[in-house]
Amino acid sequence: MACDDAVEAASSVVIIALSRFRVASGHEAEVRAAFVNRPRRVELANGFRGLEVYVDDKTPTAFLLVTRWTDAAAFHAWHESPEHHASHALMPEGLELDPKDTELIIASKLEHVSAGGHEAELVLEHVVELAAIVREGRALSLVELGSDATVLVANHAFDAAMGLPALGRSFEELVAPEAVAAARDARREVAGTPVLIQFVNDRAEPFTLRCRFFPRDRGALMLGEPPWDHHVALEQELTRINVELSVLLRENARQTRALAEAHAQLKHAHWHLEKVTEVLPMCMVCKRVRTGSAEDAWEEVAGYLQRASTFLSHGYCARCARLAEDDARRDEEDSR
Repeated sequence: MACDDAVEAASSVVIIALSRFRVASGHEAEVRAAFVNRPRRVELANGFRGLEVYVDDKTPTAFLLVTRWTDAAAFHAWHESPEHHASHALMPEGLELDPKDTELIIASKLEHVSAGGHEAELVLEHVVELAAIVREGRALSLVELGSDATVLVANHAFDAAMGLPALGRSFEELVAPEAVAAARDARREVAGTPVLIQFVNDRAEPFTLRCRFFPRDRGALMLGEPPWDHHVALEQELTRINVELSVLLRENARQTRALAEAHAQLKHAHWHLEKVTEVLPMCMVCKRVRTGSAEDAWEEVAGYLQRASTFLSHGYCARCARLAEDDARRDEEDSR
């Protein structure tokens, strides 16, 4: 019971305004054209939920205008507004209606009986908004085909995937050559049977849609969407690759910093090496080297090397090591 109450609360009140009229002046062709080219003012009316126009099969001069509204007040507000009169601007002058065959019926919808369940009722109640999503969205491809498989209608999603306007093209020219037979068979299968069909875009790149075909009087309707299971797997793989790439980028940055530090050290060492290998003025008597332009800019070779070269370290040559040992031995003997 609680579930039924929730469903009922979620449903909006919808009424149908059914207007039946018969053209008595022989202008039925002009009336049809006026409906086809109507200014679409009613789409802006508050509470409007959809519109269809039918022609009576037995009486071609009789028209059935069906509009759906959220409530009767919304319909009456539109029907009595100046916009309603302006919406008939394309109707032929001198149009006469048979007063004996003109009727307006307003009926409330009985909830929870629509074919397709509650979802179908929501679709009918929001058909205008959903149509805009199908027309302008990027997920669902909608294509209407003629009896010769010519594209009569293609929405933005399909044109974007193809990279070109599909209108007027042969559907089979848009399909990959190896998938043409499958596309033909799919149009003959049970309506709505899903089948994977591969297409080729304007850059000669293949892409796949999970398509459903629905036969029409003079052709078929195709609804296609990307194979989401495959897309999820690709997204997971892409995520894994991005993680690995981030790790590699961080390691590359670390190695770049280490390389820059090593380069700086090498540059510094190279500068000192150049200084050491330069020809230095040396006094022939005291063996000091000149390190500046001033007269007293002379210093011991060892001091200069200690100050100017990072390669200088301390140690003993073999001769000096022996002399040092001898000095140490003599010091030890003297201390006794």
